[in-house]
Amino acid sequence: MSALEPRGGALAAQPAAFDPLREIIAAAHARGMGVHAWVNVNLVGDLTSVANDPRHLADAHPEALMVPRALARELVGMRPSDPRYAERLLAWSRANDNRVEGLYSSPGSAPVRERVAAVTADLVERYDLDGIHLDYIRYPGPDFDYSASALAAFRDWAAARLDADLRRRLDRAAERDPLVWADSLPELWGGFRREQVTSLLRRIHLGVKTRRPWVMVSAAVLPDTIDARRDRLQDWPNWARAGLLDAVAPMAYTRDDGRFRGQIEGVMAAVPGTEVWAGIGSYLAGLKGTITKISIARELGSRGVLLFSYDWAVSPSGGGGEAFLERIGRSSFGGR
Repeated sequence: MSALEPRGGALAAQPAAFDPLREIIAAAHARGMGVHAWVNVNLVGDLTSVANDPRHLADAHPEALMVPRALARELVGMRPSDPRYAERLLAWSRANDNRVEGLYSSPGSAPVRERVAAVTADLVERYDLDGIHLDYIRYPGPDFDYSASALAAFRDWAAARLDADLRRRLDRAAERDPLVWADSLPELWGGFRREQVTSLLRRIHLGVKTRRPWVMVSAAVLPDTIDARRDRLQDWPNWARAGLLDAVAPMAYTRDDGRFRGQIEGVMAAVPGTEVWAGIGSYLAGLKGTITKISIARELGSRGVLLFSYDWAVSPSGGGGEAFLERIGRSSFGGR
């Protein structure tokens, strides 16, 4: 656990000295297993409530929360410190839970970059980790982040790339419409947002590798490169080519074996030389489908597999408990 983040609510009943990550690392290393810390990068809150803890990013820096385009004009004149600001974002997210999992932070925000870089650096300094696994290092969709601060940053970034006449025209139009710069320059708008995510990853990678060069940096990615780059602003093929990732974990969550095969083949073709850990949606595939997909991943040369998710696997209404994982272990990993 990072000392820089609030203690998880699930640990409320545990003694303050209880450190589950340290215990997991000790138990795993004693068995010859590696441990990779799972870090939610830009997803900073669920759909239940807004954090009410000054140590939590959403509470300390509400101005760093992503805003969907649908709320941009409504929120542009509201102070982010006004409690109604975050509550409005949460209400919209609840009503659109098919599009967004919760509250996201903006990767271009200075407080976000500082916090994420500090947390990942703190983890590798204080724990004997084998890797840092980055999840939700992306935008939730193409119609985010239209917060006032992100739009202002884009205006400054794009202005340096335009001639003076176009800058003046856009600035005049922006007096009536705060979205005019983003709407008028869609290619630059996409490029700007991709650059924010890439810069955040670069900061994380540098902090980890400077302290522990052997610690792997991996990321959960959308398997469709077009969807990832265009809609989630997650340019992971270029991240891998630039050496910012040691491994990619495509979230190839599907029941269909043929679709799964095609997704993993596509990912491996996109990043030759980078480890691929095939993400399997066990919650969709079930026991038989999971075992089949592990075999497909190995056949294709995947260096590993990830089963999503543990919570589903051990729940009575999901995989049915530990027996699910034991059967996977016996069938696919030579377990007893």
